[in-house]
Amino acid sequence: MHLQTTIAGSLPKPAWLAEPKKLWAPWLLEGDLLEEGKRDAMRLLLADQETAGIDIVTDGEQTRRHFVTTFIESLKGVDFEHKRTVRIRNRYDADVPVVVGPVERGKPVFVEDLRFLRGQTKRPIKLSLPGPMTMVDTLYDDYYRSREKLAREFAAILNQEARELERAGADVIQFDEPAFNVYMDEVAAWGIETLEAAAAGLKCKTAVHICYGYGIKANIDWKKTLGSEWRQYESTFPLLARSKIDQVSLECANSHVPLELLALLRGKDVLVGAIDVANDAVEKPEQVAATIRSAMRFVPPEKLYPCTNCGTGTRRKSTYVLVHGAWHGGWCWKRVVPALRAAGHEVYTPTLTGLGERAHLANPAIDLSMHIADIVNLLEAEELDKVVLVGHSYGGMVVTGVADRAASRLRRVVYLDAFLPENGRCLLDYLHPDRRTIINQGQIGGFVDPLPLGIFGVTDPQDVAWATRHEMRQSYRTFAQPVHFTGNGGAGLPRTYVHCTNPPTGSFDQFAERLRGDPAWRFYELQTGHDCMITDPQSVIRILLESA
Repeated sequence: MHLQTTIAGSLPKPAWLAEPKKLWAPWLLEGDLLEEGKRDAMRLLLADQETAGIDIVTDGEQTRRHFVTTFIESLKGVDFEHKRTVRIRNRYDADVPVVVGPVERGKPVFVEDLRFLRGQTKRPIKLSLPGPMTMVDTLYDDYYRSREKLAREFAAILNQEARELERAGADVIQFDEPAFNVYMDEVAAWGIETLEAAAAGLKCKTAVHICYGYGIKANIDWKKTLGSEWRQYESTFPLLARSKIDQVSLECANSHVPLELLALLRGKDVLVGAIDVANDAVEKPEQVAATIRSAMRFVPPEKLYPCTNCGTGTRRKSTYVLVHGAWHGGWCWKRVVPALRAAGHEVYTPTLTGLGERAHLANPAIDLSMHIADIVNLLEAEELDKVVLVGHSYGGMVVTGVADRAASRLRRVVYLDAFLPENGRCLLDYLHPDRRTIINQGQIGGFVDPLPLGIFGVTDPQDVAWATRHEMRQSYRTFAQPVHFTGNGGAGLPRTYVHCTNPPTGSFDQFAERLRGDPAWRFYELQTGHDCMITDPQSVIRILLESA
């Protein structure tokens, strides 16, 4: 059966909207531009979810600086000018607003955001709100001076908002209660009761999200103190099983939660966190599937919804440097770049000296070492680090030299149907004799003309016309100069190889045969042409996102 997928709530904001990987990150836009930017971000993140096949989508919390305080900002009785320092979830200190009078909701907070999102998609929408206990734990109370009393006031306010969200088209309303994993006595005393009060009268699905926190250092350090088994859910789940809440969202991937605890939620929908947000690794499909299958031992499939452990708003954004192949330029990545940037990543597509828009610099003296310097200089001038460096075809020669010289700035090297040279070898060394003869004709005039695009699988007439307009002849010396290592050629870095097989070019099978079974490499095979960024950009995007 098909399992309905969803996410916990937040997604990383585009780098042009707010600083990545930062709680309470300030907006980078102002006024009308900010409002337009928030809507654009919602569109982008909705498209990402739909492309990924997410069944129940969210707004990605793109209009919120923080999942709690953005809601509190709209309330009367809270002073944001004179903040106080409190301990959040008994883990880290933060400057928070102060309750100075009766708290009231003057106007709807997220209703217009929901209406906008509803107009953009036909898929079910989940909208997240902070839970009453977590709201209490994220400010300083100088008026009620009772956590329970303040939580009950917040529950009434949340219920007002939730009812309007339901009328505006929300299919699921989720209350985020990470505090439930910390204050278990209060959960039993009044936490469940205030949660139910917040959801009272709703006819749509209601959910509560209880996790071990965002992937920030304070939360990661706290988890290290919890021992080999995390049993906080054990006291909370029976209470939730008896509650009126329909769904429970929880953390499972890479956690120490004994999965048999899920059986305590009998009768509830269980949103199983199968994506870990506390580290930067991208799970392989088989890892996600293993988490889901393990949960199925305790949750019936019809009640199981694959989800993320928590919001991904603080996940690291990647920096990609995409290096083109022979005769091409940065232009060839046109169909790949928008999706990477829409996911919030930083992307550079440099054109190597003498090619593309830099053709005015073309001369026979240009060699491989100059192209390697092009990329090394980019990394240094832009002060880039933790870069995913991608080389296509001839670009494999270049990125190998870059990895040798600038390994400390790289996180992974991706060879996209590319040459993987050994020390002291040149590109010509890896060519079939017939192809080598063609390239060697460039010795006469110092330049090599582009080979027919059909060889590389580009056959669509519009694609052929587009690429032909932009391709440039290339200096012969770039093909003939060997790469010389000063280190290990980047062999210590995580590396990926993508082999394109339709039509076969004959030049890259030698690398695929060597790397296909090598556990040190992540290996992919695509049934598409050599110029895969043109012929199958979606597969390239998927692989690069998995390399983030």
